[in-house]
Amino acid sequence: MMDVVFVYLILLYGAVGIAGLSSVLLHIYRWLEPRYRVHAALARHSLVFRNRSWAQSTWLQLGILMAYLATNAFFLAINMGGITDLEGRSAIIASFNMILVSVAGRSHNLAEFVGISLTTYQLMHSWLGRVAIAESLLHTGLILARRQVIDDIFKSGCLAAGGLLMMLLSSFWFPRCLARFFRKVHTLLYLCIMVGLVWHTAVVGSNVTRIIVYVACGVWILTQVLRVGIILWRYHVGALTADVGRIWMDEDATLIQVTGRPFRVFPGCYFYVYLRGPFPMYDLLHGHRMMPLPDPQELVSGESSCIDFLITHKGKHRHSVPRLRRGQQILLEGPYGRDLRLHSFETVVLAAKGMGILAILPFALHLAGRRQKDSAVRNEASRLRDSKDPVFRDITRKVDLIWWLDHNGQEKWVADQLRILQSFDPDNKLLVVWCVYPTRRTGEPPFKPSGHWQFLQNFDRTSFSRELRQEARSPGRMIVLASGVREFVNDIRGTVLANITSEQVIEFSQVDYRPSSKRSANSTFKLGELSSVPTTAASQPSGNTDGWFSKV
Repeated sequence: MMDVVFVYLILLYGAVGIAGLSSVLLHIYRWLEPRYRVHAALARHSLVFRNRSWAQSTWLQLGILMAYLATNAFFLAINMGGITDLEGRSAIIASFNMILVSVAGRSHNLAEFVGISLTTYQLMHSWLGRVAIAESLLHTGLILARRQVIDDIFKSGCLAAGGLLMMLLSSFWFPRCLARFFRKVHTLLYLCIMVGLVWHTAVVGSNVTRIIVYVACGVWILTQVLRVGIILWRYHVGALTADVGRIWMDEDATLIQVTGRPFRVFPGCYFYVYLRGPFPMYDLLHGHRMMPLPDPQELVSGESSCIDFLITHKGKHRHSVPRLRRGQQILLEGPYGRDLRLHSFETVVLAAKGMGILAILPFALHLAGRRQKDSAVRNEASRLRDSKDPVFRDITRKVDLIWWLDHNGQEKWVADQLRILQSFDPDNKLLVVWCVYPTRRTGEPPFKPSGHWQFLQNFDRTSFSRELRQEARSPGRMIVLASGVREFVNDIRGTVLANITSEQVIEFSQVDYRPSSKRSANSTFKLGELSSVPTTAASQPSGNTDGWFSKV
């Protein structure tokens, strides 16, 4: 009897104790969670070196990098038995890191598989390589300090070390100064390094080191062979070629319509476009990453019969653009990119600068198209009462699109898409679209102005920050997506971070596509500089915009 009572007491008071502890922990969590959310958001999005293009990383990325460096240093130093032991450890650890570096090439495939942005993947690849090179050079320096004999060991080691040192130095400035040739030079240096390492391990390396180096070489060769094989197979079945249809050109850009096969598309996707080179052949060594403008009516289905590419007359491809002709074939590799799932946010703010509208506009078209289709299905279901057509059931209640034009002529690039976007939301229940012009616009407008669709000249960073706070009062999750030159994206990022509070955490993201950062005479980077433009009566907002500014 006493045993039964004792068990009952344990169960009773155990349940009471667990309930009380759970209540205490829940209150602690509710107290910590708002503070944790703010710090977590700041760590994810705040840049450590905002004005250093070669070292732009967030605090979270920096923390992961420091942990990686500390791990490498720990295993180099723990229970070290002297200089000879350090020589062997540095070689083996560097070889293991080289395996990760070898999974490279153009990084879109692995970046998509892991689910990270292309920028994050490239940052990881760069620092993995730099750490591996530093450890290899440590091994080389320790060997050369004690070895004076010039033999095969010395020659092979110097070949590998020289290639590693050149790769390390070129990784800091080559991508910015000679971006067109960086990948070719990078590949040649890697081959030089691998030849030196294979030669070196064949002469002096242990079986473990040989296996690691051979695996690194095999991984790189396998990735390249697979990529070439996939391209050749897709070319054979006609899944790589496309026909150039309509061509439209102005003094700043050329718009080409690509047809000939169905294209899988989604918001934020991009293609590698291979154009004709100086000779009658494709420049297969360098594909140009471009954002498509799919048919707005077909974007929701995820498959489009034709897509448009807007190609500027500046940059690496400027010599190939004049050779484009109607009916000519080009090669398209893709689509690549991330699904940002903006339909899972209640409030979406899209910010674009100049050419960045190519990346941003498909998101607005996709969200508005999904909402329009849901409305059509519900209307059909209410009429027939037995419709089985699926609906998307997006939770997005508001989409705000702000486009800062570099010059007024840019409105012609996407005028048709803007009109279609406006037709998707005739009742103005979802969209607010604002086009900010550097000078007063004239001529036929690209859309019908209204309280939610307006042309502005005076919309600076202070105004954007104020209206961002206004939108943040709405219930639910909120995200700001930016596309444009680096300075503009960082400006938007800083504004978002300044408005994050414990009550409302605003998510920030940027698309993988980034237009050229070369300044032009009509280009303005800083949001604050836009306030110097005089405001005219035609540019002032009118009507009620449900939270967006009523006075600039």
